[in-house]
Amino acid sequence: MKGLKMTIIKRILCLFILFFLAYAGYKHEIKVAQFERTYNTAQPLFKEVEKQNKDYHSLNILDKLQVRRLLLRQIKTLQKENWTDKVIKEAYLPTLTFLTADGRPDLRTYKEHFQDSQYIASPLFKKMWQKQVKLSSAQEAQNSLTFLTNYLHMPVELKGTNQETKRLLAKFDPNLSPTDDFWNQLALLVQTAYPDDSFAQTDPLANKIHQLRYVISAQQANWVRQHFRAPKDSDADALAKYLTKLSEQDYSLTESSRYHNKVAIEVDAQGKKVPKYSDNVQQSNFKVLVHFHSEFILSESGHFLNEIDIEKRSRNSIVNSASFNYANQNDGMHRRLDIDPISSHEPAFALLAMTDGNHFFIEPSKKQQKDKRNKIFARKGKSSKQLTKEAAQKFQQLIRSYQSALGIVLKENQK
Repeated sequence: MKGLKMTIIKRILCLFILFFLAYAGYKHEIKVAQFERTYNTAQPLFKEVEKQNKDYHSLNILDKLQVRRLLLRQIKTLQKENWTDKVIKEAYLPTLTFLTADGRPDLRTYKEHFQDSQYIASPLFKKMWQKQVKLSSAQEAQNSLTFLTNYLHMPVELKGTNQETKRLLAKFDPNLSPTDDFWNQLALLVQTAYPDDSFAQTDPLANKIHQLRYVISAQQANWVRQHFRAPKDSDADALAKYLTKLSEQDYSLTESSRYHNKVAIEVDAQGKKVPKYSDNVQQSNFKVLVHFHSEFILSESGHFLNEIDIEKRSRNSIVNSASFNYANQNDGMHRRLDIDPISSHEPAFALLAMTDGNHFFIEPSKKQQKDKRNKIFARKGKSSKQLTKEAAQKFQQLIRSYQSALGIVLKENQK
């Protein structure tokens, strides 16, 4: 009797195990089918990998399954980001490394490779970007700009928060320098997209592209800090060190800084008009251009002035901010692309900073800029233009001092 009970129990357990295995198999099939449906659009591209990559064929079945699932996910993500299948096929997939030295799939490299594509202007991004961008018409150029702003997750209007700025800057390749040719390509794209006065008109894309100038300037200032600023250096020190690495033909300190020296006009207790500086500090700001497109505005005290920044900002930073130039030089295109759109595309927080009670921060006119007797824009018998020139000359001396120090180091290394 006891043996019969044990037999029954064993049979029940066997049936239970068989049922469990069958159920697990059923669930697995459902999961596999769901995965295949989800990544259906990615499968034709993966088949190209199967056809053309010999390394893939050398893998065992389990490694092949692992690689297939990983690449299908990556391809699907790239498709969602609106990379064309042609770009994925010709620029992304051929650059994959399939095997490690021991013949196993190099999954870590796959993931790093994909991550590289997520950084704007990374080597892989630029390779894909070259095939994605179209410049044959204004509409195609605007479509390419739409792709870029979507990739950056660029808001229609910047809020200026530290969190937002960090998120935006994190999308750029950490090694993207102000002299990288990517910036020339972007400028050409904007010039093609907006060949007339339409950039200043109300339009969500134009709004994003205009405000992108502030994001780029923040990225470039941050790049200089990360690569050239020592612990006790100012922003001016870091920029001066960077400029010693460039040819003097690569940068300019002589372009007008008129738009970056705004002052408000107040009336004092005696009824006289007096200047009000944005940070309540009497100082002049000056401009440094690299390849004309990349713009750095420095306060006389040595701080970068940026509308958005992951470091400390002041009203002076916002009111007199740097902004990337889409034009190639100071001409009619510069006015159309870099000056006129300000009136219609500035973010609300920047417009708010421009107002102090009933007073509005304004730049001097060309005549006021040269007037050393002007009660608002002149100081100590010197015109706004003279004061700005002196600040730039002082910065030029800082560059020279670092060039001299670099020369000493080179001589010591040669001994």
